[in-house]
Amino acid sequence: MPVDFDRLLNIPAMRIVGSREPIVYTRLRDGASFTVPGVFDRQHVEVGFDGDGAPVTAFRTVVYLRLADMPGGHPPQQGDSVVRGGGTWVVAEVQPDAIDAFCLVLGGQAATDVGGAWPVVGGAPVSSGP
Repeated sequence: MPVDFDRLLNIPAMRIVGSREPIVYTRLRDGASFTVPGVFDRQHVEVGFDGDGAPVTAFRTVVYLRLADMPGGHPPQQGDSVVRGGGTWVVAEVQPDAIDAFCLVLGGQAATDVGGAWPVVGGAPVSSGP
């Protein structure tokens, strides 16, 4: 009997660590907007090396969504948009996983990051100084 990972893992995870603020998802292809549960996060990514060869890193904003929460079962697409807490992001990349969920890499517009304190451009926070 196959294991129902969506029921056993994805749904409880969304309840425990999901966004408390509504996430409004808008599809680029037809302009349809709807509210979905999701988990916002910031991933640490290597973006290059400094003059001494040390890695330079930045954050990128991502949101995790379940396919079952997308109306009509239509998967997310690059160019769709996500609004949460006054911040607006464009879906820059869609990374499906093996258990009917997606990690959406967000960017494309200046917005406010998940904590509401970091301005971001292209999904990476922009520091205003030390």
